[in-house]
Amino acid sequence: ACGCPKRAMGPGALVALLLALLHCCLAVGQPVLRVALISELSGDQQQLDFQRGFSEFAVPYINRIGGIPVRGVNWTIEVHDYDTRGDPDTMPAIKNAIANGLDIYGRPIGDIHAIIAGTAVSNERIKQMAEELGIVNIHASGGNPVTWRAEDSYAFGMHLPFPTYTRGPLRIAAIRGLRTVAILRSYAHGFARASSLAALEWSQSAGLTVVGPSAAWCRANDNFTRECRIVGSDRCSCGRQADVYAMGMSYGLDRKGTFYEMDETLIGNGLKQNIIDNHTTNVVRSMIHDMRVQGGLPDVFVNFAYEHHNVLNAMLLEGYAPKLLLGWQGGTASDWAVDLGGTMTAAHGVGAVGFGQWHQAMRFSDPVFGSSAGCVRAFQKEFGGDEMT
Repeated sequence: ACGCPKRAMGPGALVALLLALLHCCLAVGQPVLRVALISELSGDQQQLDFQRGFSEFAVPYINRIGGIPVRGVNWTIEVHDYDTRGDPDTMPAIKNAIANGLDIYGRPIGDIHAIIAGTAVSNERIKQMAEELGIVNIHASGGNPVTWRAEDSYAFGMHLPFPTYTRGPLRIAAIRGLRTVAILRSYAHGFARASSLAALEWSQSAGLTVVGPSAAWCRANDNFTRECRIVGSDRCSCGRQADVYAMGMSYGLDRKGTFYEMDETLIGNGLKQNIIDNHTTNVVRSMIHDMRVQGGLPDVFVNFAYEHHNVLNAMLLEGYAPKLLLGWQGGTASDWAVDLGGTMTAAHGVGAVGFGQWHQAMRFSDPVFGSSAGCVRAFQKEFGGDEMT
């Protein structure tokens, strides 16, 4: 390893961080920066975008133009992919391979100088492993401020704090005259758990009334939730107050409406994205029924379900068309509504609002691509299509 510790959540884009790392690695004696990409390259939480964007696009592009010049020497990048499969039990094998200069197949490759964490679910394990090995690790996702600590001295975070994703849209909703909001949280994903708590806070600050689960719904669906409970005389509350305070927020879960919750690992076919199953769809339909019983369907629906296709299917079957459908829902791709079974088309997703951190119109100075727009042009020339737009 290069032995170049950095402060957690350091600023800058990926290429700029790699450039800074090269200055620390000059003593290695060869103009090759050897990088491990650790990501969910297979399994139920597969994230091929990181591999496609970094291993298959950025690295070959950088090497094709001669590498990155540092003090008169052009450095190229050598990348090796390590698949977590979404399984925490794979991390010891990955750590052992990197510590011994091996790729994931056990072949000798030499020291790994940096780790790119292309994941939103394995960040904590990667940070711990990299800290123990003394390797700089750059995280392209996983921007929950609560999880970043000073002792993660080799870790960089490029991801803006994701709890703020819903703040702006909910403020605009209130300004435009919308009054009520319902939030659906997946317990199966840490991003959804934290984001849903934040959405309660932003709803409160925007003056929106949260329509949460009734006590009857809470009792009927107890087998499919993790943190829902009856409080007081007869109220349903979901989430943990300690988690709210840990995020620096103040929303009172036991005093006000909270989010609906489900753990997709306990329902239907398990945690399977892009596939519709009747059981999960019907659990979401029960939430919509519960909202109706309480006085009408909310103006805003914030969808943080991992299985967002089942949510959309339930909304279609129930005729629920909120004035604002807001959620991650696979990002901001125009075909987010298309499921693997062909039940829904891109047209079913028109009108929904997604969110993300990056847009081709963003302005930044990049030593390789020049700007976001330049990166898009290079990607489209290589692969075609609009995957980065």
